[in-house]
Amino acid sequence: MARIALVNPPFLFWDEGFENLKSDHSPPLGLYILAAEAKKAGHDVLMVDLAIRPRPYQQALAEIVDFAPDVAGMAAVTVNVHHAARFARDVKERLPACVTLLGGPHGTALPEETLRRFPVFDVVVIGEGERTFLELLETVDKPGGWETVNGLALPRDGEVHLTPPRKRIDDLDTIAHPAWEYMPRYPEGYTAPLFNFKRLPAATLVTSRGCPMRCKFCSRAVFGNRIRFNSAAYVLDMVDRLVKEYGVRHLIFYDDMFVANRKRLQKICEGLIANYGGRLSFSCNGRVGWMNREILALLKRAGCWQIAYGLESGTQRILEILDKRQTLEKVEREVRLTREAGIRVKGLFMMALPGETAKTVWATARFAARLHLDLFQITKFTPLPGSPLYTEAEAWGTFENDWKRMNMLNALFVPHGMTRREIETLFWQINQFYYGRAEMAFKLARFFLTHPHQIPLALKMGTEFFTRTLKHRWAAAKKAGPSGPEAASDREASDSPER
Repeated sequence: MARIALVNPPFLFWDEGFENLKSDHSPPLGLYILAAEAKKAGHDVLMVDLAIRPRPYQQALAEIVDFAPDVAGMAAVTVNVHHAARFARDVKERLPACVTLLGGPHGTALPEETLRRFPVFDVVVIGEGERTFLELLETVDKPGGWETVNGLALPRDGEVHLTPPRKRIDDLDTIAHPAWEYMPRYPEGYTAPLFNFKRLPAATLVTSRGCPMRCKFCSRAVFGNRIRFNSAAYVLDMVDRLVKEYGVRHLIFYDDMFVANRKRLQKICEGLIANYGGRLSFSCNGRVGWMNREILALLKRAGCWQIAYGLESGTQRILEILDKRQTLEKVEREVRLTREAGIRVKGLFMMALPGETAKTVWATARFAARLHLDLFQITKFTPLPGSPLYTEAEAWGTFENDWKRMNMLNALFVPHGMTRREIETLFWQINQFYYGRAEMAFKLARFFLTHPHQIPLALKMGTEFFTRTLKHRWAAAKKAGPSGPEAASDREASDSPER
């Protein structure tokens, strides 16, 4: 049997000084599923989670060296793949015989480029990792054994060799529950995202894979377009464990398509009603075009407290460029129905999208205000590896393909007709406009009066935000370039949203 160290590398919000603003230090469920699978197969497993705070880097590295693993596996998205590579390099320097492995969305989307840029990795797992990982462990000591494992990218003679693709897992119920027993101080050791939970302790779950939609900004490299679900019985079994063994009182379902399978959704909701009778609350993602009064009423009875909708833009033409397949009329109707059902609504938007102008960005802000959302979140569009727009970005604007800064808050993509300085200015003005309205001041005050347990986290984030924001804005403006022609763009960005 092998000794396995699984590492969750750190994930930065903007830079090292903004750790509290990334309030969502949720456990990496994919890695903990791998830990459960490896444990079930008889392997010795060490979990090292660097996303949880505090977690000194050198202390974590020393823990792995003392463990002396045969394999050190890391999962990464684009913005933190360089952190994974740094960790792999430092492990290799101290344990030369240790196999370093990378999994996750970034390696799946760009396996060849990733291995060329980070040769410290011995292997990259492409796609779903559960079966691939176990087969890899069985062949780790066999010369040439990796070549027999599907779903890998391997360095060979200065090039990158891809083994045959791995078939996706049809029955998700055959996969183990996440190894919650390996999570440090779970669930209190992790921080649920501010404004996204009703009560504590809170836990996160993902109960499906894939998405049938074809939004051009979305990376589908790992799970593909065919959606697969855990059964309702499997989901309710996980929930029962979380409630009974860990005292969880709120769930956050991160599935993109939690509401897509009506029969499954009904069984899950009926089970939550029968088992907990309103004592357990939850948040989930919704999808415009899939919601109606009956579904929302059922969700409310089952304990649904908040639904997040990916709304993206308040301009129909931009939605069509994104292939979003939703209309502004449907958005308004389904958000209104959600509010009428007594469920909070969080709206997720992007700005500086392909085809965007300052005028359409302000149109999005006005549209969001019309929706009377409980939460408004807007990020700067970034073409992510694995998405159609990653390869099409240059046709729509200029794109700084900097993996380290792909966190949706740096203006790496600038659409034709806009400037980076304009985007930076607009970002702050849009947030000030939305949250500076009397409606939002009242909603936030009421929220903290009814959820006082979230005040310490809000104060911590607010202090960090106001002490670090000026420095970040100065650096962003400096990077955006000198004034001159930019000044005219700033004046356009600064125009009133009522213009």
